[in-house]
Amino acid sequence: MQVTIKSVVHAIGPTPDRWVGNCYATAYLIHSKKLVKGILRYGHYHGPIIEGTLFAERSKHTAIIHHGWIEKPDGMIFDPTRWVFFGNRPWLFEGQDIGGEYDPGGNILRAQNVQPPPSIKPDSLRSNIVFPALDVDAFCRVLCGNPLWLTTDHLFWIANLPINMLHEYAEVIYRAIAYAGYKAWIPLDNWNIATCKGSSDHTATYCGGTTHVEATVQTD
Repeated sequence: MQVTIKSVVHAIGPTPDRWVGNCYATAYLIHSKKLVKGILRYGHYHGPIIEGTLFAERSKHTAIIHHGWIEKPDGMIFDPTRWVFFGNRPWLFEGQDIGGEYDPGGNILRAQNVQPPPSIKPDSLRSNIVFPALDVDAFCRVLCGNPLWLTTDHLFWIANLPINMLHEYAEVIYRAIAYAGYKAWIPLDNWNIATCKGSSDHTATYCGGTTHVEATVQTD
């Protein structure tokens, strides 16, 4: 069945005027109603933003535009609120992310702002983390500059690295950090990417030009 604005409103309730500023909640409801199969994503939007629209002024002062969407099994992006960045009538976007406009977990920005690992200070707290294999433990110690032990500051730093820096160890590292009691430090979308989760760990609620992406648009 083809997904349209009308079918979405019928299924989730809120009309498009309430989708504005509620991108993640809208994607979540569409995903939860099984209108679109795939993985719920949350991260940053790096695509075009038309002057005079809701996020235009914000985009002038920050590179961070938080956004939510659905990534379909074939890798296509389903974005029910992309139209908000263009300021035109509501439409449902479905297309390939050719230009890196959709950044789950905000990893593009994380990669641009990687800081050196923290050093051990007199008041540093030694972590209680236990890795299931020596190679994982060695990998994390090398990342952190081979300290005598890993502190909680190290765990926070590792948890917020761009996920590709953790290579094939991402899931094991995240699960070890979570088991140590610090799952809240791991970006949700990176956790979902590493553990192949198809949905969010929490529910979402409502609060009161030119593009390089190939797209299919539904407007009714």
